Amino acid sequence: MLLDSHSKKAFNVIDGSHSVPLSRWVLDWLTPLLLTALLYLFAFLAERILSAPFPTRGTIWWSSGIALAMAYFFGRPALLGVFVGEWLVTSAFLGRPVWLGAITGIGNTVEAGLGSWVLYRCGFSQRMGSLRDVRNLFAASAIAPTIMLVFQAGATWLNGGFRGRSMVQDMAGWYANDAMAIVYVLPFACAVRHAGEMTKKWVGRYMELLFQLLSIVLVTLLAFGTPNGFLFSGLSALAFAIVVWTSLRFDPWTTSIALMIYALVITCCMVRNLDPFPHDAENAFPHLHLLLLVAAVMAHLLSAVVAEREKAYQRIQQSAHWELVGLLSSGIAHQMNNQLTVVLGTTEMARNIMTPASPAYPVLDPLAQAVDKMSQLVDSLLAYSGRGKLLSSEVSIDVAEIVREAVYENGGAVQFGDLWKKEPVRIKVDPTLLRLAVRNLVQNAIESSKEKVSQVVVQVYEVELAFDELGDVWPLGCLPGKYIAVHVADNGDGMSPDVKAQMFEPFFTTKFLGRGLGLASVVGLVRQYGAGVRVQTEQGAGTKVELLLPKNSLK
Repeated sequence: MLLDSHSKKAFNVIDGSHSVPLSRWVLDWLTPLLLTALLYLFAFLAERILSAPFPTRGTIWWSSGIALAMAYFFGRPALLGVFVGEWLVTSAFLGRPVWLGAITGIGNTVEAGLGSWVLYRCGFSQRMGSLRDVRNLFAASAIAPTIMLVFQAGATWLNGGFRGRSMVQDMAGWYANDAMAIVYVLPFACAVRHAGEMTKKWVGRYMELLFQLLSIVLVTLLAFGTPNGFLFSGLSALAFAIVVWTSLRFDPWTTSIALMIYALVITCCMVRNLDPFPHDAENAFPHLHLLLLVAAVMAHLLSAVVAEREKAYQRIQQSAHWELVGLLSSGIAHQMNNQLTVVLGTTEMARNIMTPASPAYPVLDPLAQAVDKMSQLVDSLLAYSGRGKLLSSEVSIDVAEIVREAVYENGGAVQFGDLWKKEPVRIKVDPTLLRLAVRNLVQNAIESSKEKVSQVVVQVYEVELAFDELGDVWPLGCLPGKYIAVHVADNGDGMSPDVKAQMFEPFFTTKFLGRGLGLASVVGLVRQYGAGVRVQTEQGAGTKVELLLPKNSLK
């Protein structure tokens, strides 16, 4: 449902009522398709070149990790690129029949699609900064390759069988190769995609990071990179210790880069028949996969735990800061209210004493208007502190209906999402305060749009949050349970971490004109009803704000 014709123009790709420009089609489809196919081919050719003069050895099938990462970032266009890349690898470079390339291409495409679906379904955030993200990463790496095994085994059987080796051994190797590629490539791809944000955390620590990464390369080369590498194989534990050091000192994305360097050095040595394992080539791979798996698990878990502790500490500091600001706002508001009462009473007394013909009488109206504006400011401060006036909330209200009213008051190009798929849930909440909070959220979303016709999507839905899903919800007092979510998303420029941390503070604004009190009603609603706010934003990628109203309201 759209509000007006401008909204329809803004969402022509969604409702299909207008044709999509050719340039947009190239950007959205052709570019991801070609980029995915080229990266897929590059990973294969790089392994072939590095393994010369030895035949290619299946240490890690890096192309599978690239396929899943591109499918997760770009969706269906990237899946077509995966099919094209695998078909070219099998048919053009390995010289196998075209139909065989089509079968393996479908298998790898389904693998990438299934893995990306698992990540979206589980709520993977790309930041690798929580145990939940680590769990989702390993869940995708465990589930996605299972589909590929069916297609790969069928293609191998149709092409002449497994040729002297057991099917179980071959399938286990395929599975491990693809799973390790996903574990290592996906976090690395997330780090590359957020390179600008990541490098800001390296300021003043470049030398330390450079020393750590060079240490990983040199120690791993010494452990794996000589024909008598088994004499130095114990150094592989030292290399892993350096990776762990990186996970404790830097952010999870930097840890992903260190892990990728670690894995690349090892696999380059393995494909050139240099390894510390005193076994034949085929029996060495399980040891390699186990080593890489343990390194990835330990490093990602440690970095996620450190990131969670740092985030919890920052949230505690922020909550304490907001509580102090709320108390200060409440005290100032009450003192201002007392003085305004005196001014207003004196003004009314003067109005009763004077006659309209008095020279000072015209001054009383502007004075009364100024007092009224100051009273509105006081109400905003009281709302922020959670001590504002509330209308009766004994009657349950339809949240979706209040949201519609608030959006219509703003106007603009706003798209209503699927507000309710089921019967509306009614909760007890002050409708005026809720309407004001939603109106300010939508207004901020419209003003932050980077296009002349803003694209703002408003949704209302029910969500159940577990304890581990409350990490990004303010305030800290929110409890696990069912919530009614009012979701407001825009296509604006997003916010920096500093702006995000201050967006709900009184008198803070990034606009040229504004008092910085528009979101005070949101904070007041949160404080008075035990609600929560979750903000997801990224510079250049818009902002999503969820206002979470407890289904069992405290009022």
